[in-house]
Amino acid sequence: YDKYVSSITFLSFGITALFYAVFLLFGDAIYKIVLIPKQYVHVLFVFLLFQSCKEIFMAREKTLYRYKSVAAMSAINLVFPTIVAVVMVIMADEANRLSARIYGFYIPSAIVGIFCAVAILRKARTVNFGHCKYALKLSLPLTLHFLTAYLLSSSNTIVTRSILNAEATAIVSITTSAVHILTILLQAVSGAVTTWMMDNLEQKRYTELRRSLLIYTVCVCAVATGVILFGPEVVWILGGTKYAQAVDLLPGMIAAVTIQSITTVFTIILTYKK
Repeated sequence: YDKYVSSITFLSFGITALFYAVFLLFGDAIYKIVLIPKQYVHVLFVFLLFQSCKEIFMAREKTLYRYKSVAAMSAINLVFPTIVAVVMVIMADEANRLSARIYGFYIPSAIVGIFCAVAILRKARTVNFGHCKYALKLSLPLTLHFLTAYLLSSSNTIVTRSILNAEATAIVSITTSAVHILTILLQAVSGAVTTWMMDNLEQKRYTELRRSLLIYTVCVCAVATGVILFGPEVVWILGGTKYAQAVDLLPGMIAAVTIQSITTVFTIILTYKK
């Protein structure tokens, strides 16, 4: 099992490096589409390089029923980057708050991923191409499910910049950042129930599973409602009063993320069937 985990970790490194190489080779054409400043692209790929390590580490720990380490890592991954980002945003002047938010969140998040990579590769440091082939075969059908969530946030900024102006894009970007915090929380919660759901499906405890998933859905909706209610405060912390209009965008985007989190339950069931 450790060899399998090691193999898919190196596979994730290779895939990220491949996409990074494409950006470096065809950067000028791609930047016109995605409208990301070049200095942020390098930060983005460093984050992505180790984001997969966090996901793999969490999946391994959940499979081995080490829920204490899952809970601890989820808390660290949520709290540490968020606190650093908030502190940097508060300390920065308004002109540099966007950079402070990006560097303050993604660099600490990548550092957490580095520790996860070390924890994984301490167990094994091998690459089995059979394991990589199996992982790709299993994961590719699920790519559409996860891709929609990222397209939801990314396309908003791109379309806004193309149709409106930089000011409107900044407002959408602040909203996306606020929603991203909720997304991380909901992903951590849904990840924590994955193994538990599969165990209940294996033991055919459908009545208990339905009741618990109803409670899960209600709790997710309650958290989403709380974020909407505290939306003005969240926007003020992330961007200041000049981005107050971002509050109007929060309910719709939070509702979309909430629905996506709930539909993850069906993805878990389909994965179990596979």
